[in-house]
Amino acid sequence: MAVTPSNSLVHIVFRRQLDDVLLFNKGTSSITYDLVQTLRTYNLADYIASYVNTDTIPSKLAWKSLIRGSLQDVEQRKWSEMLSMKKANRYHNIQPHLTKNIIYDTMERNIHMRSHLQILIKILSVPENYYLPMMCELCNQVVSDSVEHIFMRCEQLVDQRNTLWDGLLDRFGVSAEVDLFNREDGDILEILLGKKWSYLDYDNTNDIDNLFMQVAGSMNNFIHSMKVDNRYQKDSILQHLTVMKIVL
Repeated sequence: MAVTPSNSLVHIVFRRQLDDVLLFNKGTSSITYDLVQTLRTYNLADYIASYVNTDTIPSKLAWKSLIRGSLQDVEQRKWSEMLSMKKANRYHNIQPHLTKNIIYDTMERNIHMRSHLQILIKILSVPENYYLPMMCELCNQVVSDSVEHIFMRCEQLVDQRNTLWDGLLDRFGVSAEVDLFNREDGDILEILLGKKWSYLDYDNTNDIDNLFMQVAGSMNNFIHSMKVDNRYQKDSILQHLTVMKIVL
């Protein structure tokens, strides 16, 4: 622990500013006020009391470790609460921890596919309570989850879907494709949108990029098929995706 003498100028000035903030509700535009609020936010306010009472604070190295751990814990909790509040269970299943989105990494490495890959990221951000019953303009079925229907079920998109499966077979092999097809549709979709998959080498950016660029290209083909005959109508999947700004 580092020690600051209680009669030092630094300690006296800080204690006075701290009294203004904590006891007299003054100095709300001061650096001390901002410091106190930040430490409270990240559950580190006890260290203020420790400094005032014992004149000690953690060493610089220990302080960095404390801050890093507390930031991670608090922000992770906020992340989980936000996903829960928005009912974004699919996103939570795919990315339960607060980390950089893996599809975003692919987008940064492949700018030419930016617009297609952005669609996949937008799909993840849609709360599940936005998925209302709507009609598929291709097969005329009423569906509750437009994205899962497009990727996994619509009978009018079989050719485009087979192109995706063939591409994954060529890249990852028969065992990987068998593993996918032994899963539920929702689980397959989550893997296609970034959920951890044992057949994907996460140290190999070529494998990662290939997977998500194939998925993004397929999504673009699915959407193109819906637009081709201008079958945009009320309460349809295409209207739904447009309202959510997934499709522009």
